[in-house]
Amino acid sequence: MSEKPSFVYTIYIHATPEQVWQGLTDPEFTRVYWMQEHVSDWQVGSRWELKFPGEDGKIHNVGEILESDKPHRLSYSWALTDDEGKPERTSKVLFEIEPQDWPGGPWVSVKLSHTELEPGSDMLMSISFGWPALLSGLKTLLERPDLMGFTP
Repeated sequence: MSEKPSFVYTIYIHATPEQVWQGLTDPEFTRVYWMQEHVSDWQVGSRWELKFPGEDGKIHNVGEILESDKPHRLSYSWALTDDEGKPERTSKVLFEIEPQDWPGGPWVSVKLSHTELEPGSDMLMSISFGWPALLSGLKTLLERPDLMGFTP
């Protein structure tokens, strides 16, 4: 049996852990840089959904909150949904948010680990460019919200 591939990416953001947490979990924020909303109460065992904004928003991904240690660690299962909205091909996402003691702070490192992926899958290919783009969007949103037309 072969091991399933993982994707790991770290970015540094001029923000507090609390601001990063809000950027990852608040639909008002995720709507700006994802163009989709993360919907959950972020409690362990709760459902998580990634959907387009609005009443008729289609759900693209679903999962369950696996770990929620605000504002330091957040983990959830990630399942793509089929045309009927049913989950398939589950993987796992983990964010580790660590304050950095650097001049001109506050600074944090945000380490993303997306694991339990299927070898050669479309998901593995898409997250390899998708996660860096999304986390760059989060960085810009938190450091320069004016560039994204956002007022927190």
